[in-house]
Amino acid sequence: MAHDNHAHDHGTGGESHGSVKSYLIGFVLAVVLTVIPFWMVMSGDFSRTVNGVVIAVTGSAGKTSVKQLTASILMQAFNTWMTQGNLNNHIGAPLTLLALKPEHEAAMIELGASGLGEIAYTAQFVKPLVGIITNAVPAHIEGFGSLQGIVETKGELLDFIQPNGTAVLNADDANFAQWQHRAAHLQQLTFGFSESADVRAVNIRCSLEGSEFDVLCDGQTVAIKLPLLGEHNVRNALAVIAATHAAGLSWDHIVKGLQASVTVKGRLQPCRGAAGQRCPSVLVLRLKVQEAELIDGRFSQRGHADIPRVALHFSTSQTINLLTVADGARACNTSLMRVIECSSG
Repeated sequence: MAHDNHAHDHGTGGESHGSVKSYLIGFVLAVVLTVIPFWMVMSGDFSRTVNGVVIAVTGSAGKTSVKQLTASILMQAFNTWMTQGNLNNHIGAPLTLLALKPEHEAAMIELGASGLGEIAYTAQFVKPLVGIITNAVPAHIEGFGSLQGIVETKGELLDFIQPNGTAVLNADDANFAQWQHRAAHLQQLTFGFSESADVRAVNIRCSLEGSEFDVLCDGQTVAIKLPLLGEHNVRNALAVIAATHAAGLSWDHIVKGLQASVTVKGRLQPCRGAAGQRCPSVLVLRLKVQEAELIDGRFSQRGHADIPRVALHFSTSQTINLLTVADGARACNTSLMRVIECSSG
């Protein structure tokens, strides 16, 4: 019995020691991941800045899709590096820059934030030639205090664009005027569906195969084919067209880059019914909205001001309400509903 008790006591001590060891390892890793990127960038050890085209994007939604689309265009002309995965915060952005190599001729950097001042912190290292703000909506608002806090934080990017650079701004966003004023010292290109936008789309045709539209820019009309679903991706493409046009990319590169783009994993994708056909009725979105969940084909709402109504417009002129899915599942004769995630990027 004494031997058993000794074994038990020894085991308890081992578990305690293991917990302390795990805690210390976690603490050291946190310090390393936070401090070392900052130290390396701020010291003379960081010398791998791209001498060519650097484009950065921030915003409440669409960042990752814009990043992918922009990189697809840059790759048509340059050896390009871009933010990998979701490494877009105060740790990920410096690590992204540190991964640059001398052979890289262009970089596409995604900048995210969970609180005030975070875009300023990362943008000071990036110093892009072109900076894109996609939009500002009340997402992850707890770290910003208010929508105005989000607007100001996204606008921090404008303070670190190169003096000869360009701010690319969403003319359709309610906060556009604030960003336009903040970027008064820069060249500006606006995008959107508004007739006042410098880069806008007309003749938009969306289907389950993607989108086609004509882009109006600098007095030119250029036909675009985009293999991504939804009108929201048309707007994302307009931001990308404006940014790459400002960076000096040719229309040939822009058109080919957009056509070669692929859907970001975890974003809106078509699913197939039992017969293998693409079925618009079965498409749904899981909105990345705090404390919202999909129950019986409807979103329940708990403690959130509002959940946006989302719809896709197809070539049949039919409007599909993506929040009603039960009928679509029956129509496609499928027992397994695949939920298509469309995160805020």
